Amino acid sequence: MLRQINVVELDEVYRIVDRFEYPFVINPQNLGVSRTIYSINKEARRYLTRLQPTMQDVLFYIYFPDDDGMAYQYSRTFKAWELDKVSKGKTLALEYNDGVLTNYIIGMFSTIELSERRIGGSLLRGCNFKPFTTWFNLHGFVTEIRPPQVGKTFPLTYPYHYSATQIANNEIENTFYLPIPLSIILHGYMTNPIIQLIDENNNIYSQIRLDGGGGLTINQDEFVLIDGISQKILKWNGTEYIDVFYTRNAGYDTYPFANVGYTRININLKAGESGWLEALPLQYTEL
Repeated sequence: MLRQINVVELDEVYRIVDRFEYPFVINPQNLGVSRTIYSINKEARRYLTRLQPTMQDVLFYIYFPDDDGMAYQYSRTFKAWELDKVSKGKTLALEYNDGVLTNYIIGMFSTIELSERRIGGSLLRGCNFKPFTTWFNLHGFVTEIRPPQVGKTFPLTYPYHYSATQIANNEIENTFYLPIPLSIILHGYMTNPIIQLIDENNNIYSQIRLDGGGGLTINQDEFVLIDGISQKILKWNGTEYIDVFYTRNAGYDTYPFANVGYTRININLKAGESGWLEALPLQYTEL
């Protein structure tokens, strides 16, 4: 299978809601690893102090074949699609499939050239995609924490009960070399939720509390998204997303970041609350 690059639209919870599949992409560049290394020199040795991924612009050409005389029309269709998404503030991501795994990187086109250069009567567009994140895939962890319900089962792996909650896959592994932002969805019904990240030694190293600003109630069929990637706290009320950033307790963390290694997620579901927590399966990676 040849490497394939497309562009997709993601919604607020990182589901693919639209896609533009390119006929062919040629000469992709800057798909690999680039890191900034911080170090100090001491006694004829260099010591690593920090490692930081460098987000490189992804460069490639879109090749529009002209077998049916429609190369210019296909090219204009793509540009109109991209302009419509940008004008509406939609989230775009490159989708890269190397034949083994599909990865994504969120960003925006900074350049879409229109060249008269022809190859066999076809048309090329040179593209420069500026990333806002590092590469990630959707094959990482899945976490669900629900209240136990007698007579009901869920498609969860290795569930167990703790206090008033049923937990499955609540241990996540961050295989990246830096803390990664998490995107957590809180489904109603619940009130004033408190989310905790716990390390392998059972120490709480991060806590997010949505009990400030008068508190927060998430009713049935509503959910709240705490998104460490886009840095937003949004509530879906059944009709639209509304900003509920004001409910965060400023004395605690604002967004969840999972440390390198294993982390357990916990939430304070209280007696009588039927809500549940879902952590989105986004895992940062390098190509």
